[in-house]
Amino acid sequence: MRVLALVIILFLFSTTNHGQDTTYYKHESYKEISLSGGYSFSFSEPNQKNFHLLEARLQRQVYSRFEPVLGNLNLGFDVGLNTQRFLIGPRAGFLAGYGIIIVGSDIVCYTDLKEST
Repeated sequence: MRVLALVIILFLFSTTNHGQDTTYYKHESYKEISLSGGYSFSFSEPNQKNFHLLEARLQRQVYSRFEPVLGNLNLGFDVGLNTQRFLIGPRAGFLAGYGIIIVGSDIVCYTDLKEST
């Protein structure tokens, strides 16, 4: 219960507490396009083998200048490094956030160009 109260208090302060006169400033947003890369090590009990995946993404972000708001759309792919056949997984995703609350999702379909999951 204390943790929930602390989260609510932090959320209220992060969204309502402004230290400057915001009427003087323009409410603009930052927009950027970025390229990111990553590595994933996937291990799980049902699998007989651990998987190593290399990831690349193209992202489009929008950040608000004064309010804690963000949005992100991304497209990318994963490539399997230790698979018997060539494995690629195209993916698409999004993020949306306000304050300390961020939600998002990715969808990916792994395929070896003969079968897919």
